Amino acid sequence: RTRRGLWEPLPNASLYAAPLLGSPEGRLEGALLLGLGSATPPDSDIHALLTDSARLLYNALRAQDQLLQEKTLAAVTEQSKDPILLMDTEGRIQAWSRGAQETFQFTEAEVLGKNPSDFLIPKDHLEEVGRSFEEAMAKGSLVGQESLRLRKDGTVVPVESTLTAIHD
Repeated sequence: RTRRGLWEPLPNASLYAAPLLGSPEGRLEGALLLGLGSATPPDSDIHALLTDSARLLYNALRAQDQLLQEKTLAAVTEQSKDPILLMDTEGRIQAWSRGAQETFQFTEAEVLGKNPSDFLIPKDHLEEVGRSFEEAMAKGSLVGQESLRLRKDGTVVPVESTLTAIHD
């Protein structure tokens, strides 16, 4: 959905405002305001160019916000002493914190894209962890789950975990 630009004539110039729409519902997020050197209204080609410019500007601002969020998440994941695993909906590891590497002795390169049930969860706890993962996906989170995990050297380490489903 688009909104029409606003043209305001002035004595020797004009102002043109193209809306920055921020959602599929067309919520107005701001406007691209340009001063034009003519009091004549912009023709359809200029209107289209300004509208496209406004859309590109909005998308660039959204990308900048998303990049900042990703950098913040990366910093938290990298600097946390606690083990943090981010998994996709299929249960594959997408991020592995420094704390996870120190606790479980696996490097990030060794675990990315893998399912923790293949190397991190003792065989006799697989069913319990599977239920917990499904419950967290259904409810949104599951707090204070006590369980056991395996280190790379095969030793068992007790953990208390919080599972949180993150939806886009």
